[in-house]
Amino acid sequence: MNAFNYQEYQALLSSRGMVGLDLETTGINKKIEYERPTSAAILEYSADLDNPEIIMNDKCRLPYHILPDAGALNITNINPLELMNERLSLFELVSKIALYLKSHPEKIIATYNGASYDLVILRHSFFSSLYNPYMLSNASEDRIHIDLYNIAQAIYCFEPEKISFHKDVTGKLILKQALLAVANGIDPGDAHAAMDDVKVLLKLARLFETNTP
Repeated sequence: MNAFNYQEYQALLSSRGMVGLDLETTGINKKIEYERPTSAAILEYSADLDNPEIIMNDKCRLPYHILPDAGALNITNINPLELMNERLSLFELVSKIALYLKSHPEKIIATYNGASYDLVILRHSFFSSLYNPYMLSNASEDRIHIDLYNIAQAIYCFEPEKISFHKDVTGKLILKQALLAVANGIDPGDAHAAMDDVKVLLKLARLFETNTP
């Protein structure tokens, strides 16, 4: 078995580039396949993470048959009346995401809990918009997805002293992105706003890369 070569993976990150992705969604059903994006942000990982390149930061109006959950709108601070008047339709937002990802298969995609949330919602949204639902798992394109939630779990298991973790009053570990950010001196911004969430996840990625290479 070959030894892990950190420099090799650092070179891969530099050559391919990485983007952070986050969705805010309708929250209309406990079954995730029925959720749809209300906003999406994709930002480029760069040296200046306070002012990263904004590839996408859009909201969309929903079809009349989709009613977003009031609780989800409250959490994401989205005004439902303003949402009805957004420039992009749901189909146009999904198309914009799909076309970007389709034209940049080399980009490494970073999310926080995206493997079980954002990318699942994207898969079903692609399907309902007549795009390839398995675009992000196409082995022939050698796509790479990094879920920082899983990285945080691994750090806690193997090198818990390398970063700070949030625990509640009972001592239970909580790995919510905003709480992990605060524990490590990172401003969480407007939590549950797609663009701020992506800025935070990219800063967490830098923290992980620096402290636990």
